[in-house]
Amino acid sequence: VLHGGRNHNLNLRGAWLHVIGDTLGSVGVLVAAAMIAWGGWLWADPAVSVLVCLLIVNSAWHLISDAARILMEIAPNDIDVDRVRSQLLSRPEVQDVHCLHVWTIASGLRALSAHLVIDSQLTNEDPLVSLQQQLRDEFRVEHVTLQLENSPSMQCRDTQNGACLLTSEGDDQSGCDGGHQH
Repeated sequence: VLHGGRNHNLNLRGAWLHVIGDTLGSVGVLVAAAMIAWGGWLWADPAVSVLVCLLIVNSAWHLISDAARILMEIAPNDIDVDRVRSQLLSRPEVQDVHCLHVWTIASGLRALSAHLVIDSQLTNEDPLVSLQQQLRDEFRVEHVTLQLENSPSMQCRDTQNGACLLTSEGDDQSGCDGGHQH
C-alpha cells in the first residue's frame, strides 16, 4: 500500500521511508551480528549503523526539501515558468502574460494562475477553455485560474521580492502580490 502511493503523496512517502528505515536497521543489525559472530569484526556494528543512518538522512533530506517547496509555493522542478509564458504568448490571441504563478498546492496537485491580455478580435470564441486545457495537457497542471483582460495598458512588473504588481498609467500599484515564479 505504501509503495504504490509513495510517489504521489508526501505523507505516504514519509511513512514508506520510515518503514524502509526500520527494515534497513533490522537487516543492518543482522548483517553486523553475523560479521561479528563469524569473523570477529567488531567494527561491523558501527560501520553498518553509520551506513544505515546516511541512507535515512539522505531520504529524509529529499522528503523535507519536497515539503519545503510546497510550503514555499515554489514552482515544481519539472515546470519551466518561462516556457509556460512562451507557450501562452505563442497563441495569436494572447498579447501579454503577467502575474504568472505556478506552484504545488499539495503532493502532485499543481496550480497555475495568470493574467492574460487577449485580443478579442483575433478569436470568435472564448479562449479560456482552450487555454486551460492546453496548460493541463502540456504541463500537467490540475488547477488553472486565468484572468482574461482586454486592456494592454496594464503592466506587470516584478519587484525585487518576487511580487507581481500591476500598474497602469497614473495608477497606484495594485493587483497581483506574491509572485511564485521560483
